[in-house]
Amino acid sequence: MKKLTQRRWAACQAIQTLGPAASSAAPELVEIFKSNDQYDLNAATMALHAIGINAEICERLNALMEKGGLSVSARAQIVSALGNVKPPSQRSLNVLVAALRDSSAYVPGRAAETLGRLGVRTPEIVAGLKQLQSNSTNGSDVVASSLALWELEKDPSLVLAPVFRILDDQMSKPVVRMPGRGQGGQGVTAPDQLFMGAAELFRKMHLNEPEKSRALALLEAWGEKSRRIFIQMLLLPAMVELGLPRERCLEICKTGLDQEEDYLRIQAARLLTVVSDKHYVTERDLYSLSHDSFVGVRVYAAKVHWLKYRQANAVVPVLIEALDRSKHQSYFYKEIQPVALAALADIGPGAQEATGTLEKLTRDPNPEIAKLASEALVKIRK
Repeated sequence: MKKLTQRRWAACQAIQTLGPAASSAAPELVEIFKSNDQYDLNAATMALHAIGINAEICERLNALMEKGGLSVSARAQIVSALGNVKPPSQRSLNVLVAALRDSSAYVPGRAAETLGRLGVRTPEIVAGLKQLQSNSTNGSDVVASSLALWELEKDPSLVLAPVFRILDDQMSKPVVRMPGRGQGGQGVTAPDQLFMGAAELFRKMHLNEPEKSRALALLEAWGEKSRRIFIQMLLLPAMVELGLPRERCLEICKTGLDQEEDYLRIQAARLLTVVSDKHYVTERDLYSLSHDSFVGVRVYAAKVHWLKYRQANAVVPVLIEALDRSKHQSYFYKEIQPVALAALADIGPGAQEATGTLEKLTRDPNPEIAKLASEALVKIRK
């Protein structure tokens, strides 16, 4: 059995590499959802997404759901996959509405998320979401159904009270610490997910007082109670929108930048661009970050500096150096390079110094990088 799982995993990885060219394998991949093996399910799901989930695949997945007998994990992955085809078929909608009543702790919330993403409003869907919101004892279901109801109804009276109630209840409970995570760690607990879902909802609602202050207070309190900078940074974009003071925004970013782990430092640098949209950031702070030891921090600092002060001579050399792949082996470089290219494109004619580097990148083996380099050259030479 172990060998069969390993073979399936290898086959699914090969299909992922082929992408849409392996679409003929879709029926066999769908059949794997009958398995109770989590590795098989994960491999098949990734392969289907690489191929591209279309209406035909959705119909096969619907048939499996209607037949029943699938594991909880398979049902959860299927209801998420059904959100990839817009507009959905009536059959998909029927399966998703039925999934709102699923007996597991995971499937109803996934179904609610998918229905909100699809954005189709019918009386049956709205009634199913309201029922899940009012009857479920699972806080994640309440938040997920409230998010979906907001997408479909845009009625604050339907969503705010239940979400505030769930968050207040969670705040009254002790935090279960993740072993060995400390200030960092990328793990997210179920309570963390409640507040992250609520943060997403609050950002979409554009709240007025006093709900805005209450929402901000809850998110900030949870970030502090978690005692994890990773969670505070995940909540920061919503808190910025809700009016978190400049000093507190910068404090969270600075704490993230002071960590040793690169993934926390790049997350903090990225968030600095969000904060700078609302608050001023001093040139002195940006100068030191533009000379940071980590290329990811330097690039985001240069981007913020350009957006705030429009001084091409201060940032173009930083961005050119960041595009020299031979100097940078960071795992995060695949994210950093496009940011640097987009910043040079935004600078335009002021980035003439970068044309030689960009011309080389137009022949990059990565077509996306070559495309971004070509677009930046067009804007610089305009």
